[in-house]
Amino acid sequence: MARTPGNSRASGTRSPACGGADPCIQGIIDVALWDIAGKTANLPVYRLLGAYRDRLPVYASSWVHPEIEGYVNEALAYQERGFAGYKLHPLTQARIMHGCDVPLAADLELCNAVREAVGPDYPLFLDSAWAYNYSEAVTAGRHIQDLGYQWFEDPLADEDLNGYLRLKQQLHIPLMATEITGGGLTGLVPWAVHRATDYLRGDVVLKGGITGMMKIAHMAEAFHLNCELHGAYDAMNNLATST
Repeated sequence: MARTPGNSRASGTRSPACGGADPCIQGIIDVALWDIAGKTANLPVYRLLGAYRDRLPVYASSWVHPEIEGYVNEALAYQERGFAGYKLHPLTQARIMHGCDVPLAADLELCNAVREAVGPDYPLFLDSAWAYNYSEAVTAGRHIQDLGYQWFEDPLADEDLNGYLRLKQQLHIPLMATEITGGGLTGLVPWAVHRATDYLRGDVVLKGGITGMMKIAHMAEAFHLNCELHGAYDAMNNLATST
């Protein structure tokens, strides 16, 4: 789950490479330029980038539902439609969104219910979107790794690299961070060097467009990390991300 682009830490970090341009503005311009290049060459942008493949499996992300039943019904519906997995933005997100006092136990019960509904082999992911403290992150991480979840996304504050390093010592489930990490490409270097995350994360909105995402992908390859593409807030940017 992403914060509103205009309010994110990443979007507030200027990019020296573009004369101090906000990465979100940089991304809009970059996507437009790639679109012009594709039209000029009479090729789709993914062909300009190398065209390794023309399709990818996709998972569906939940919204923050008020009750467990909403997640279960949604997960089953996406599974039936052929989506390759389902990601939960859990009940504790109401802490941030609405100021509600939702206990961690509610998330654990939710994760159990969705796993039971979709079966033991269907890929599931948990994105707590910076809502947990360290103790909660350890408890939730151990719980979902025992349930066979695929990754644990943004359990701690976005700048808490040391917290992620401590958390990795407690868990074997892959951790995903850096969705809104600021500082441009160089801001991701400590996360890769110290292995504080198992994935580098970005999208064309927060990370400087298609060019920015390609740079992140190349960095991930250099450090033998996976690179995961985030949804990009609207239909046109999602199309740019999928190139």
